[in-house]
Formats: sequence, C-alpha cells, structure tokens
Amino acid sequence: MIPPDSAVERMGVHGIDADSEEFHGQPFTRTFVYGYDAGRLIFLEPMIALDYLRSRPDATLPVKTPAAYTNPGYYLGHYRVAYAPATDEYRVELLDLRPFPASPAKTL
Repeated sequence: MIPPDSAVERMGVHGIDADSEEFHGQPFTRTFVYGYDAGRLIFLEPMIALDYLRSRPDATLPVKTPAAYTNPGYYLGHYRVAYAPATDEYRVELLDLRPFPASPAKTL
C-alpha cells in the first residue's frame, strides 16, 4: 500500500507491506519498502532498525512480489539479515533472484 503523504522529494513515494509487524502493535525491527516515482517502481529496499542489527540476527525473510515491475530484470524472492562473527560484519543478502518481465507504469 502507499500511505497518504508518503512522498519524499527527489525519492518518490514509499510502498509498504501493511501486514508488517510494526503496523500490528509490534516494535519496528525490519521491513521491506518499494519505491515509486510517477507510477514506476524505481527501487527496492530492506529497511532495518539499528537495534535489530545489534541483536545479531540470522533471519531469511520473504519479499512480496509487487503487482508489476516497471523494468524487466531479476528480482528477489527473499532477503537475509545476518551477523558474521568471524569478520564482525553485518550482511544483507538478496536471495532467490528470478526473471520478471516489464509492465507499464500505473498511476498511484
């Protein structure tokens, strides 16, 4: 869904998953954001809270497929958020890339 007044200058609007935990009484930990400009999908973004990263997670999470992709290409089905103690790194991995065709832009 596109929340009212969610447009950010020079970034477009942010589409969100209304089923995410933060919209159902849970604290924000992580979510997946879809960015649109003039009805065209222009970015996909895992958004992750710093406190969640500090918990040193290892979670693989599904990404809902939008109704259409503006450009043809490979798009993810899951993403992983993990802490690697051997290198003291946090990793966000895009997984299960699959090809999708382009669809015309829609008015939002």
